Amino acid sequence: MENERSALVSQQDNLPREMKRSKDKDFDRIHKYYYKADTRIELSKEEEEIRERWEKAWFLLCKGRTTKITAELMVRFFKISNATAYNDIKKAQMLFGDPKNDLKDAKRRIVEQQLQDGANRAFKAGNLEMHHKYLKEIAEINGLKSDSIDQNLADVMKKLVPTTINIITNVDELKKAAEKLREEIIQDIPYEEASKAD
Repeated sequence: MENERSALVSQQDNLPREMKRSKDKDFDRIHKYYYKADTRIELSKEEEEIRERWEKAWFLLCKGRTTKITAELMVRFFKISNATAYNDIKKAQMLFGDPKNDLKDAKRRIVEQQLQDGANRAFKAGNLEMHHKYLKEIAEINGLKSDSIDQNLADVMKKLVPTTINIITNVDELKKAAEKLREEIIQDIPYEEASKAD
């Protein structure tokens, strides 16, 4: 594999444009190295060292270290300046993403799922007040909370409260009332018979 790589590098004129060391910046070439699957990028020794630093910076951030501590460790590990260490951290986050944001999104999704489960249980149990509280929390965690939405949701929930109507009467009176309703609803419509035209 190493022989194959060195043979590719020595044939500089025959390489695709993406593999040639041209006006591409380090970030662009390293980005292509990771994310451009259709072309093989051969990094120079200097670019390979930069890539390793960026990976290490991102790995340290993934372990929960702050930017400051990560920068201090990078200075010690790679014998680079503070400015270079902070620049490496920034480029690593641009290349791989910010692990803190990913972790925060993951935690929010877990909490949102737990709230949704609670809302579903409350609704099944008929506890619409608790269901409404869960929905408010879900709206808040997703940044959907506003006074008008909250008020509209509260109005809808009030309308969903089951209403019990007790009718006390005897069977004969119920039959008469049902027959009267049926007569009011079902009526013959005036019509004329049409004859066939010859």
